[in-house]
Amino acid sequence: MIVEVFSSNKKSFFFALKELKDKIDKRFDSYDFLIFSIHPKYGYQDLPHLIEKMFQTNNYAGFHAVNAFENKNIVEVVFASVIKFEKGVKINLKTI
Repeated sequence: MIVEVFSSNKKSFFFALKELKDKIDKRFDSYDFLIFSIHPKYGYQDLPHLIEKMFQTNNYAGFHAVNAFENKNIVEVVFASVIKFEKGVKINLKTI
C-alpha cells in the first residue's frame, strides 16, 4: 500500500480541492481511496458533491478537524490522504 498526504490552504473549498487534485495527479496516475480532513471554516454545504465532482469517485471518507498539523505548525487547511493498493488489492466500503 502506498499512502501520501497533500494539503491546500486556499480560502475557497473548490480551489483547495482543485489544488489537491493537481498535486495528486502529478504523483499518482490512479488511486483507490481518499481521506479528507477539512477545517470547519469550509462549512458543510456541498462538500460531498464537490469532492465527487472534482475527483470523480465515491471512494472517500472525510471529516472536519479543527486543529491539523503540518510539519511543526497547526494549520487550518484541507488535507487529502491518497491510498493506492498494490498487487490487485481493492477496497469496498459499505454504509452501515
